[in-house]
Amino acid sequence: FAYKTPMVVAIKDRKLGILHQFFLFLVLVYVVIVQIVWSTGYLLIESPTGTVEFSLRAPTNILGCDPMDDANCSLVFSALNITSYCLQDERIEPPCQEGQYFAEGFCASKRSCIQKDSLELQEIQQSSFLVTSRLKTFLQDNSCPDRTNECSSGLWTTKEIQDGFILGVENFTLLLDHAVTGSSRVDLAATSANMYGKLKIESEKSCKMLSNHGKYNVADKNGQETQNAPCYVETANPDVGNYDVLPLWVWFAAADISLDSIGSKANEPIRSRGTILAIDIRYTNIHPWSYGQDIEYEYVVKAYENADFKAAVSHDIYDQSTLELLSRVAMQKYGIKFIIVQTGTLGVFDFNILLLQLAAGMALLGIANSITEILALYCLPEKELYRAAKVTHTEDFSDLRKQLDESGGYQKSASEKGATVADDKSNDIILS
Repeated sequence: FAYKTPMVVAIKDRKLGILHQFFLFLVLVYVVIVQIVWSTGYLLIESPTGTVEFSLRAPTNILGCDPMDDANCSLVFSALNITSYCLQDERIEPPCQEGQYFAEGFCASKRSCIQKDSLELQEIQQSSFLVTSRLKTFLQDNSCPDRTNECSSGLWTTKEIQDGFILGVENFTLLLDHAVTGSSRVDLAATSANMYGKLKIESEKSCKMLSNHGKYNVADKNGQETQNAPCYVETANPDVGNYDVLPLWVWFAAADISLDSIGSKANEPIRSRGTILAIDIRYTNIHPWSYGQDIEYEYVVKAYENADFKAAVSHDIYDQSTLELLSRVAMQKYGIKFIIVQTGTLGVFDFNILLLQLAAGMALLGIANSITEILALYCLPEKELYRAAKVTHTEDFSDLRKQLDESGGYQKSASEKGATVADDKSNDIILS
């Protein structure tokens, strides 16, 4: 048995040595500084899971109060006669005509405005909810009492249609309360009340608008005041239990829209057709150079392009004595569909992950050696000298094999082998 090991050739060339050390230095910087330290490559990373609760609240005289629980709390609506999109506002604003209002760059039709509270406007589903901005109501009589027979005149006869905007819906506030947790391997958990959160705004126009509003602290990622995008707005409100409470128009601004922006249909605003907004809650406890037990999050709001949203519901009215279906109230609710998504990364230290990073670094060191060797043997001016030092050429075994075949091959008798050895020794003696 034998142990075989590769032979190493040391090429004494300062230029080539410096080049090799430079490549090794780059690998060291990338693996240790960038991957392990800066990118916290020693962490076990997992996606979080969580729950969200949301609540829509109408504008009130006391922030966060509930008129159903507090006698001193009352709803505060915009005045009907000074709201541009309401028919009750009889002003004509050029270049629009009577019955129109000037939205964001176009003339849109006015509609009668309706006052509603939050219970009448919101429809909550799992991880999503609808805020109604336009309500179209149909009062219909049952025109086919016996539905076991053919109804040639249709099922319902419409008596009245009411079509109106919800007054001041953009001033309603949205409260978000959410919690997040890691897996059994990433033992982290927190609620929004004890996490630091902010709303990310990627529109320059919206950053300037919120900054000029004066009520909100608009800052960059480092906490410095700014009007440039991207900017951030703190969402926690200490007046309402440190929950995230912001008016709807601020959430719209984060998506770079308003209810008077053009909708999916020409000359009809989002207020009229509705739209879909996705609120992405992105959690992390990982930062450049470090990580911690405290989880932070940010809201990123995106609007679906050319999307409208409408939900249809109906309430049947029966005769109390005969239980006969008499009529119904059918409603088409146009509004903003909010979809809540929880994403992000949570991490904890894991020694096995660190070993994997170090193993990847060792592989990169081999690549550095290979690059240096390729440059030395094929690219640098001294490549012939480097190749001569590294590569050892043997005799041509094809020629050697041919000579052996011509001389009788490899097979020799024992007497021939002995004679040959004796001849060699006698020659040695004569030469000496």
